[in-house]
Amino acid sequence: MVDPRTASSRSEPWRSSGGGCRRGAARPCASNGRTRRATAIWRCSTKRWTNGGRPRTKRRSVTFDRFDVALTRFPFTEKRGQKVRPVAVLSDRTFHEAHNHLIGAMITTAANTRWPSDVAIVSYREAGLRTPCVVRLKLFTLQLDLVHGRLGSLADPDRQPIRRAVERAICPK
Repeated sequence: MVDPRTASSRSEPWRSSGGGCRRGAARPCASNGRTRRATAIWRCSTKRWTNGGRPRTKRRSVTFDRFDVALTRFPFTEKRGQKVRPVAVLSDRTFHEAHNHLIGAMITTAANTRWPSDVAIVSYREAGLRTPCVVRLKLFTLQLDLVHGRLGSLADPDRQPIRRAVERAICPK
């Protein structure tokens, strides 16, 4: 048996030096000396949690207004997968609170293709974008928990053309 007063954390990995967390390190059993897994207890410098890890708190949600620019994982329609990209929020705050979703439109640089309904963003830096972009009317709903955050807001000169393009696409006269 190893004397606990002289043991080092290098020879006994289940002993924590207090700096970091250790979970489930192998240690010798007291009764027969064989190695066994430690119980599932997180040992940190200040807290202890039994039965698993640290309790999860609800993720803080960001509130969005119409014409905000948010960052989210945008699903591809032509192929499988997703890509983190900016999105123009088209729904208002009351819709978000009632449904826990937002209605968005894709924002892209449109380097390869151009759609007839694309709307150029003139004040792209004010919207939190690095390069000149367009709002493409690939519309979708997205759960608010999946949105990473808010980049900025579209300027007033950019809002009216987007509003008109959405109205022409969805409610033509």
